[in-house]
Amino acid sequence: MLALTVLLLLLALGLLYFQNLVLHPYVQVRFLSLLTFVVGLRQPLAVAVGVAVFVGLLQDAFALTPFGLHLAGAVLLLTAARFLSRRLLLAAPGAQIALAASALLLEEVALRLVLGFVGQPLPPWRELLRPLAVEISATALLAPLMFSAVERLNLGLWRLGWRPRRELR
Repeated sequence: MLALTVLLLLLALGLLYFQNLVLHPYVQVRFLSLLTFVVGLRQPLAVAVGVAVFVGLLQDAFALTPFGLHLAGAVLLLTAARFLSRRLLLAAPGAQIALAASALLLEEVALRLVLGFVGQPLPPWRELLRPLAVEISATALLAPLMFSAVERLNLGLWRLGWRPRRELR
């Protein structure tokens, strides 16, 4: 389980650098939120919590928002993923895209509500609606690729001899 956690944390760090150094001025995609959601759906709880806390703190370190805001968003994504993981069939790419879009929308609404509660001035929703819709849609369209990447990581560890223990539910 430690090997999987370390590899997922390295993947998160690589995605953060790719997102902020290569894509940032031109493309807004939420790779880390999507990774948190996918890991929350498919991985053991200890691994998912470790990744969610790491991703939340990593995003808080790079953001100009109040500290803990992205950590709360990551925990919200993890909670939504754990709630939905037992109730939905996630084999079809369309279901993965729809589920990722709804989870990212839930995260965005929660983050905006928290920012409003702490008194940070926010632009009107009309100005945010189109860019947020494009950002969430583009991120959700990448959900099948993220599911595949995490599955391939698990398969690679399986081939190297890593056998996960059964999780108590």
